[in-house]
Amino acid sequence: MPSKPRKGPRNTQLGAGVMLYSRSKIHKAKGRGLVKKTAKPVDNSRIMKMPKKAAPVAKLRTSLTPGTVVILLAGAFRGKRVVYLKRLDSGLLLITGPFGVNGVPLRRVNQAYVIATSTKLDISSVKIPDRINDAYFKKVEEQKKSAPIEDAKPKEAKKKKDLLKPERLEDQKAVDSQLMNLVGKKTTMAAYLHSRFSLHQGEFPHMMKFQTQLCTRQLYLN
Repeated sequence: MPSKPRKGPRNTQLGAGVMLYSRSKIHKAKGRGLVKKTAKPVDNSRIMKMPKKAAPVAKLRTSLTPGTVVILLAGAFRGKRVVYLKRLDSGLLLITGPFGVNGVPLRRVNQAYVIATSTKLDISSVKIPDRINDAYFKKVEEQKKSAPIEDAKPKEAKKKKDLLKPERLEDQKAVDSQLMNLVGKKTTMAAYLHSRFSLHQGEFPHMMKFQTQLCTRQLYLN
C-alpha cells in the first residue's frame, strides 16, 4: 500500500517547549546546512620562496688535533680507537685505524660521534694525498645488466654491490705504511689501538681521563 501523505509539521512539540527533533537535525534533513564548495585557483606568484642556505660548518673542538687518537661512538666500528688525520671541507673528520691494526679503513666521521683522548701521534711527516676529499668517498654503483627472462626472479630483491675504487686501496696502503712506522716506535701503541673501548658498571665517560696505558681507567677525584 502506498504511504499516506504526512499531515502537519514534521517536528512536533513534546511539551514545555521541548521539540521532537533538534534544530540542527531539521536543517540537515532539509539540506539547508549544505554549502557548495568551489575550488579557487591559487596564485603562486604571491607565495614567498625563501632561499635555501647551506648548513654552517661546526667549529672544531680544541681537543681534536691531527694525530689525536679518538674513540668512535657510532657506526660499524663503534668502540674502536683510531687516528684523526685531518678535517675535510664539509667539517667531517678523516680517520684511519690503521687498517692493519684494528681493521678501520680511511673514513669520514662527524666530530659529535668521537671522544678525543690524551694520546697523540706526531703525524707531521705523514703525507696524505690531496685527492682525499668529500667527493673521494662517493659510492660507485655497479651498472645494471639485463637478465634473461628465464632467470628473472621478480620476488627476489637484488642487492646493489658497491665497487671499491682502486685508488682507495693504494691510498690506504700509502697512509698505513707511514702510520705503522710511527706506531711501531711506541711499545704499547699497537695494542692500545687494537683494543676496543667499553664501559663497566659505575664508570662514566664524562668523569674519565683517557690515557695510553692498557687496562687502566683513572677517574678524576676532584
